Amino acid sequence: MTLYIKYEPKIRSYVQRLVFHTKDAEDVMQCTAMVLWKKHENYNSEYPFLPWAYKFAYNEIRNYYRKNEKKNLFLDQDCLEQLADTSSEFSTELDNLKSYLDECLYKLENEDRRLIEYRYCEDGQINELAKKRNTTANALSKNLQKIRQKLFLCVRLNRGDES
Repeated sequence: MTLYIKYEPKIRSYVQRLVFHTKDAEDVMQCTAMVLWKKHENYNSEYPFLPWAYKFAYNEIRNYYRKNEKKNLFLDQDCLEQLADTSSEFSTELDNLKSYLDECLYKLENEDRRLIEYRYCEDGQINELAKKRNTTANALSKNLQKIRQKLFLCVRLNRGDES
């Protein structure tokens, strides 16, 4: 349990990088936690916990894509494997980038941050929001593009990229 609590944020990031819809990633994460709990007695403490946990998370991600094949969410096995390998390999760097992005999101104006949250955290649709705000989808899309550009530049600056 202690190891799970310690590494839960890294496992969650891994799942979120491979499952693109926030709500689905949360479901996969819950399934992963249940499997890890059931299998905890099989864990050999002579080996690192995180790669062991990633294997179970990966299997839950594969199950998710298999179950949702009809929604056209399925990545072929090779593609999913490559994404998983890359995600594991660059885990620390990706976590750092996420941390920079979180800092940059915090710096945004409230309205801009709310638009980003609606679109990417809540999987909100631009057309629906445009109707609610009495504006056009095109105007919101352009606004989102400007905000993404700000975030991109902010993350690069936080990383120390000079160009």
